[in-house]
Amino acid sequence: MKNLIQITGILTGILSFTGHIFKTFHLAGAGLIISLSIILFVFGFIPLLTINTFKSGINFNDKIRKTIGNVLAALAVTGVLFKIMWWPYANLLIISSVIGLSLVFIPLKIAKIFKSENNLKDKIRPTLGLLFISLLTTGILFKIMHWPHALKLAYIEMAFVILIYVPFYFFSKVRKNNLFESITNTVYTMVLGGLIYNLINLSTI
Repeated sequence: MKNLIQITGILTGILSFTGHIFKTFHLAGAGLIISLSIILFVFGFIPLLTINTFKSGINFNDKIRKTIGNVLAALAVTGVLFKIMWWPYANLLIISSVIGLSLVFIPLKIAKIFKSENNLKDKIRPTLGLLFISLLTTGILFKIMHWPHALKLAYIEMAFVILIYVPFYFFSKVRKNNLFESITNTVYTMVLGGLIYNLINLSTI
């Protein structure tokens, strides 16, 4: 089962990457390849992963949480496929996936984090990351749907990362025994994040 999941996942990734390369260079067949990758992801990878989750030895709550995440991922990419193909219900699928992520999956994930035996810093750090993901996906939804305040959400996301997440990540990870690793990881995060920020034309949001 795991081998089949890995093969399906790798094939999905290769198709998706190839499709986006084709789309970037305006080559024929880009839409077909991307569509095939999404179909393989939704009807191959996600069902196999869900079956494997329920066959695993983890507790029932974790099985439900992971299954919810799988379903939301399937809804999101199906919505994108429907959007690309101009099929009906695309907006409903995308909106449902984002609402489910922000109001169901992320709260369940945060609850699991705070139930763990980790120290407070190790609980807050991934929680801030999850909150950023929620803000990011909500901003993307506003952009896709052409709703107002998408630009404001983009600024809030950037401010959250720069003023809250990165500083907390750095100071919570800094210890004498891994100071070098903490600094290098933070540099990677800030430089790559800055490059992505500069590549985004906020005036078009």
